[in-house]
Amino acid sequence: MRRRLSIVWSKTAYLFASAAVGGIPGNSKGPTIPAKGYLVQHIDGGLYWLVANVYQVMFLVSNEGVIVVDAPPYNIGDYYLKAISEVTNKVVTHVVYSHDHLDHIGSSGIFPKNATYIAHKLVADSLSAAKAMATNVSLVPPIPTRTFTKNLLLTVGNQTLQLAYHGDGHSPGNIFIYAPKQKVLMLVDVIFPGWLPFVQLAYASDVLGFIKDHDIVLKYDFKTFIGGHTTRLGTRKDVLVQKQYISDLTSAARQALDKIPFTLPISLRPWKQYTDYLNAVTETCTKIMLRKNWAKKLHGIIFLNGHCDKMIQNIRIVPRLALT
Repeated sequence: MRRRLSIVWSKTAYLFASAAVGGIPGNSKGPTIPAKGYLVQHIDGGLYWLVANVYQVMFLVSNEGVIVVDAPPYNIGDYYLKAISEVTNKVVTHVVYSHDHLDHIGSSGIFPKNATYIAHKLVADSLSAAKAMATNVSLVPPIPTRTFTKNLLLTVGNQTLQLAYHGDGHSPGNIFIYAPKQKVLMLVDVIFPGWLPFVQLAYASDVLGFIKDHDIVLKYDFKTFIGGHTTRLGTRKDVLVQKQYISDLTSAARQALDKIPFTLPISLRPWKQYTDYLNAVTETCTKIMLRKNWAKKLHGIIFLNGHCDKMIQNIRIVPRLALT
């Protein structure tokens, strides 16, 4: 089981690396990662950013202990405690889960067993169900001991985080994590500063919610954005750029569907006819997007075709997108 999970996490890193073939444009590059394998930087007011490979997290040092957000197993889980020890001798007292995906919280068991684990109730329910079915329960991240459904104000000593759930987008229970004093916002697997979103719009479970998340992000008073992936921090401009990308993608998908009308299968190989039709629509969408020069604006154009496919499928069959 552990080997299978390692393969999945390695594949994620490989896909990001593949997207970087041909050189990374300046607006997509992050700081150089030291030879030790990770970079920890102070952002403001005791809030730190930790990045390794293609994952990133944040943690806050308070006068009563450390609040950490997420613990990816690849590779941050290997470096997390060491990175914290470089900036403070305080112990981890609170662990916040952004959502339930194992590539972001799979190493959360490294923290003290008496720490308070916090997440949306949907995340706690998901992990509890996974634990009940697991063949090796040691691989299941600690079940949250404090949950909420809408909002939670977390205060630990002199540090505060505002946790909020605005509905399904990337995944059920994926929360907005905001540090008001430092004006730092973290939302994982939605905004990818300088890059196109990951495969299939980062596997968004609700594409309309994923689209709306961009507007919700912009309602926050933030200076720094942490998206959970790639190797650089984000800004409001990055959110606006990706919002425009998603707007263009939605328009291109609709144009492609209008340009290539669907006809009922009449052959003895209907699945092939469906496949040929969908491939043609996706190819048309991709060509429209390339004409808008997105390959020069954001890195990771290798994912564009999959984005068109995801958007087209949702516009075809999801009422909230198909009928608007």
